[in-house]
Amino acid sequence: MCGATLPVLRTSKIMNISRLYIPLLTLLFLVSCARGTAPAMDKVKARVPQKFSLSGGAIKLNQRWWLHFNDSQLNALIATALARNPSVRATYARLLVAVAQAKKLGATRFPTLALSGSANGGYGYNFGAGKGASIQGFSLSLAASYEVDLWGRRRSELQAIEYDTLASHAALLTSALTLSGEVVSSYYTMVELSARIGLLNNQVTLNERYLKSQKIRFANGQGSLADILQQTRAVESIRATIIKSNQELAVERSKLALLLGKYPSDLKITLPGKLAPLVPLPAVGLPLDLIKRRPDVASAFLAVKAANARVAAAIADQLPKLSLSLGVSTTDQAFRDMFKSWLVNLALNLTAPLWKGGELKAEVERTRAVFLEKVALYQETVLKAVSDVETWLLREKVQRNYLKSLEKQISLSRKYLKDMEFRYLQGTSELSFSIYLIAKVAYHDLELSYLSAQGAMLQLRIGLLRSLAGSWKMTPKEMGELSKGD
Repeated sequence: MCGATLPVLRTSKIMNISRLYIPLLTLLFLVSCARGTAPAMDKVKARVPQKFSLSGGAIKLNQRWWLHFNDSQLNALIATALARNPSVRATYARLLVAVAQAKKLGATRFPTLALSGSANGGYGYNFGAGKGASIQGFSLSLAASYEVDLWGRRRSELQAIEYDTLASHAALLTSALTLSGEVVSSYYTMVELSARIGLLNNQVTLNERYLKSQKIRFANGQGSLADILQQTRAVESIRATIIKSNQELAVERSKLALLLGKYPSDLKITLPGKLAPLVPLPAVGLPLDLIKRRPDVASAFLAVKAANARVAAAIADQLPKLSLSLGVSTTDQAFRDMFKSWLVNLALNLTAPLWKGGELKAEVERTRAVFLEKVALYQETVLKAVSDVETWLLREKVQRNYLKSLEKQISLSRKYLKDMEFRYLQGTSELSFSIYLIAKVAYHDLELSYLSAQGAMLQLRIGLLRSLAGSWKMTPKEMGELSKGD
C-alpha cells in the first residue's frame, strides 16, 4: 500500500523458534496420549432379534401410513395437524436453534479478524515561546488470531453439535409420526362413537315400537302395567347411554381440535355413520429393518454419538492450547504519511492448565457418565421399538379371536330372540315378558360390544401401522407451514 514495506522474518529466527517449540510440542503430544480417549462407537450395540415372533401380511407399508385408510378428510386433518400443532412447531423451533448453534460453533474453525482505527486532535500552547500549535494523530491496526486445534477439541465440539442437529431433525420426524398416530386414533374414536350413537338410536326406535305394542296389548287386556313399565325403563336406559356417548364424543372432539391447534368450535368435520373397513395387515419385515427406519431410534443413536464427541472434547480440554496471533499496525501524525511504515507483530501462545481443583477431570467423568446414559437410552429405545410391534401383533391375534366369538354369540342370540319373540306373541304361558326383555337387552348389549370390539381392532391396527412406519421426508411446503408464525 502506497509503497509500504513489511518486515520479513529471517530464516534463522524461524529455525530458533522451531528448536524451542518442536521438542515441547512432542512432549505435549506424548502427554496427551496418557489422558485417555473417548469410548469406541463400534462397541455401542443393541441386541436385535432376527425376526418377529408373529408374521404379518403381504401389503407393503407406505411410510405415510394413514394413506392406507383412503380417507380424504383424514388426510386433510393430518396435514392441518402437521402445520399447526404447537408441540410439533416447538420441536421444529428446537431444530432451528440447533442449526443456528452449529453455524455459530462452526465459525470458530476460522481465524478471527479485527480492524480498528483512531484519529485524535488537540491544541498545545507554549507559554515560554508565546505561541501554540495543533496536535493530531492517526492510527490503523489489523489483528488476526487463530487457535490451532492440536487435540481435536474444537472438531469434537463441532461434531457434537452437528449430531445434536441431526438428532433434533429425527426428533421432529418422531414428533410428526406420533402426532399422525394420535390424529388417526382420535378421528376413528369419534367415528366409532358416532356409529355407536347411530346404533343406539336404532335401538331406541325399535324399543319404542315394542313399547307401543305393549300399550296396545295392555289396552286389549293381554298385557300388564308391569310390562309397560319395564319396556319404558329399557327405552330410558338406552337414551341415557346416548347422552353419555354424546358427552364422550364432545370430549374426543376437543382432543382432536387440540391436536390440530384449533378450538373445538373451529373444528369442521363430518363423521361417517359407520367404521371404516380394516386396513389390510402389512408386512412386518425384519426387526433390523425396523430399527433402521424408526426416527426415534435414529435420534437416540445420534444422541449417543453427540455424547461420545463431548467426551473427546472434555479430554482434549485438559491439554495445552496453542494459538497464533498476527498484528499489523501503523500510526503517524499526518494521515498522508501513516501508510509509509508498518509494524508487524507475530505471536505464538501456548497455554497449559496446571491445576483447576479437579474441574477438568470431573468434566471428563461427567461426560463419560452422560455417554453411558445415552447408550442405555438408545438400547431401551431399540427394545421398545421391537417390543411395540410384537405387542400390537399379539393383541391383534387375541382381538381377532374375540371378534369371532362375539360374531357367534350374536348369531345365536339373534336366533334365540327370534324364537322367543314368536313364542311370546303366540301367548305361550310359561314365557313372561320379563324373560323376553332380558333376552332382547342382552342382544342389544352384544351389538354394542361387537361395535366396540371392531373399534378396538381398528385402534390396534392403527398402533401397528404407526409402529412399523418410519420417518418420511417432509415436503418443502410442510416445512414452510411449520415456519409460519400463525
